[in-house]
Amino acid sequence: KKDTFNMLKSMNPTTGKIIVPATADTEITIFRSDGTIADRMKIDNMQEIDLSFLGRGIFLIKFTKGDKSTTRKVIIL
Repeated sequence: KKDTFNMLKSMNPTTGKIIVPATADTEITIFRSDGTIADRMKIDNMQEIDLSFLGRGIFLIKFTKGDKSTTRKVIIL
């Protein structure tokens, strides 16, 4: 099955704005490079999220929908 979150690869690096291609209730957990949780949110459709408040760095974003999840790296400049 196609992983719709592969779209995030084309947005790296970013100034903080990413488009999340969610199609149903999706929980988003953002981790700092040291493993601590920087933020959590839930969305229910595709939308742009501004992560610039996190500052510069490398972050892991975990997308969870139902019992499935995927994690992607995002670089914020």
